[in-house]
This record gives sequence, C-alpha cells and structure tokens, in this order.
Amino acid sequence: MNVEIKDDKQNHFDLANRMYYVFKRLYDEDNQLVSFTCLFQETCRFYMLGLIEYADKKDRLVDGKVNILSLFDLKAFIVANVPEFQCDWEKVMRVAKYTADYCIQESFYESDDEICMCLNAVETIKKAVNEFVNKTEETTGEIKTLKAF
Repeated sequence: MNVEIKDDKQNHFDLANRMYYVFKRLYDEDNQLVSFTCLFQETCRFYMLGLIEYADKKDRLVDGKVNILSLFDLKAFIVANVPEFQCDWEKVMRVAKYTADYCIQESFYESDDEICMCLNAVETIKKAVNEFVNKTEETTGEIKTLKAF
C-alpha cells in the first residue's frame, strides 16, 4: 500500500508514487531508452522529501519548503530531525553513491544488475517511508488514506 496524503496541492508522496510506478513499469518492460539511475535518484528524493513534509506537519521541522537535491543531505536531515524513522540506509546510500556519478554522464549504459540494484533501493526507501507513516498514524489515531498501485 502507498501512503497518499490528501491535500489541495500535489505533494512529494504523490510524485514519488507516480515515479515509482513509471520506474517499475519501464523495468518490467525492459526499456533500454531510459536512465534508471536518474529515476532512482529522483524517486528516492521525492520519497525522502515526502517523509520530511509529513514529519513537518506533525513537528514543524522547517520554516519553509525543503528543496534539497542531494540524497546524502536529505538522509542527514532525516537522521537528525526524524530519528524514529528506520530505513536500511546502507542499501540506499550505497546505490546513491554509485549512481550519483553516472547521472551526469551521457554515455553511461546500465547493466541489468545495476538497474536491479536501483529498483531494490527504491523499494527499500518506499517501504520504509510507508511503514513509518502507517505506524505513526496508528499510534496517533489520525485518519490516513491509502491507495494501492
């Protein structure tokens, strides 16, 4: 199940879930015309920003909109400000370190193993964020809206 935060405007969870759907569909179709490393970077970034948005609604972590591009900086922010969030950071950051260099290279060709690593890391952060939100909402008694992809 994917977390969907109902709001008047589009949020990072919505974008992350859409990007995950695109990532998964292109992966399932064995599409060779897309950079999965770039999709990995952006999908993870949107899930992380969504987590920050969600935590900010509860605890007011930031005064304005967070627009951090680096997955490493986002991780540091989350670890410092949302310590109860549990994720296999090693798995996600290992792929982030690996892919950060290749997103800017025009001639980079991804192997099947590299694409699979990216998908596994995206699914790791997606699962961790969804579990955190669901667990938090169960303990606070707030109503949540879920949808499945």
